[in-house]
Amino acid sequence: MSESMNAKTFSHTSTHGTLFSAQRCDFKGGVTVLVIADTPVKNVVSDIAEMIGYHAVAIRPDLHEGFSGYDCIEFTIFGSRN
Repeated sequence: MSESMNAKTFSHTSTHGTLFSAQRCDFKGGVTVLVIADTPVKNVVSDIAEMIGYHAVAIRPDLHEGFSGYDCIEFTIFGSRN
């Protein structure tokens, strides 16, 4: 069994440049989303789906101390990342 990732920090930059970060890989405390200025909403939504897919494949299997689920993520979104 691999080491638990729960308490490690999380960071991911998606295809359209949206930056996701969290204090914990299990997303307790929420996820901060930094969006590049003038990014179309459809690209931001695509980036969110990409980040969740990445997390589901690369991180989720190593969360050994529980995970509330993707429907429980609290996103805090900021714009104007240049």
